[in-house]
Amino acid sequence: MEILENYIKQMVADKIIPGATYGIYQQGKWVNAQVGSSQLLPTALVLQENAIYDVASLTKVLVTTPLLLKLYEQKQIDILKPVHYYLPRFKYLEVTVKQLTTHQSGLAKNIPNYPIKTATDVENYMYDIPQDNTAGDTINYSDANFLLLGAVIEAVTKQPIDRLFSEQITKPLAIENLLFNPKNKAKLECVPTELHTQRGLIKGDVHDHKAYCLGGIAAHAGLFANIEAIEKLINHLMGWNSPELLTDESRKLIQTVQGEDRVNKRSIGWDLRFNQAQQPIMYHTGFTGTFILINPMKTEAVIVLTNRIHPNRENQLFLTVRDKFIEAYCKR
Repeated sequence: MEILENYIKQMVADKIIPGATYGIYQQGKWVNAQVGSSQLLPTALVLQENAIYDVASLTKVLVTTPLLLKLYEQKQIDILKPVHYYLPRFKYLEVTVKQLTTHQSGLAKNIPNYPIKTATDVENYMYDIPQDNTAGDTINYSDANFLLLGAVIEAVTKQPIDRLFSEQITKPLAIENLLFNPKNKAKLECVPTELHTQRGLIKGDVHDHKAYCLGGIAAHAGLFANIEAIEKLINHLMGWNSPELLTDESRKLIQTVQGEDRVNKRSIGWDLRFNQAQQPIMYHTGFTGTFILINPMKTEAVIVLTNRIHPNRENQLFLTVRDKFIEAYCKR
């Protein structure tokens, strides 16, 4: 896909990103490439083929959404039940589990200046976050929705989400380098994210502050992965390889409109964009500079992994160029 390669190479040339690893799925196979540097500070290093990235909010669609749907298939979680049924401390009695997945809970995007230093603080934040809108009225993207989904999953299974992910998904599918809290060799293969004023150069530790306070393991962020690991998971997630990770019914829930307002449409977990033929394209981003596009009707996909917040997060230009590419991709 020449259009993607041109956008990536131009961003590297213009120093918008240090480098990028990307994969394109067409005609039944993945084609991968990498360009540029893995880091600029303290010294520039060439980006390696096996580079591992902090994928940030891609955790929502690669970990939490498939785990939730597997529990739904096993009838351990009913996505139409109120969140309060599973989490009695949650105070908005009308909000359903499904509305968390489509960001239609009405919960605010965040709580400005809320003090978060410990795991307990994150838990309190999750329950203290106010409702800005009536549940079901609008789509308002909020990390709190997936923090709550993680709490639902852990309440039902009595297991931490990283262990569940390993037992239910990565081990059965024999996928390596798709993990929380990378250690040893995997940590060395991580590209760094931000040069942080308090934490120094962050490399191999989760960037997201709430996930960091939770010990690196959270339902909204915390996953680390290389390109090959994500490709393998997507193959099983979409039913392109055996064994299929989800049933046909569950795959339909991530591919089709499950919630919408005047502007946005979402499936379970995923944002949805549409091409000129009005075919849905599954889409999700990560704050660190990652994104995935999947066109189920054409059996095509794109994965882009960058550390656009290296050496600092003040990089609006990346978002502008990324959005131009998304627009061009959907017009194909």
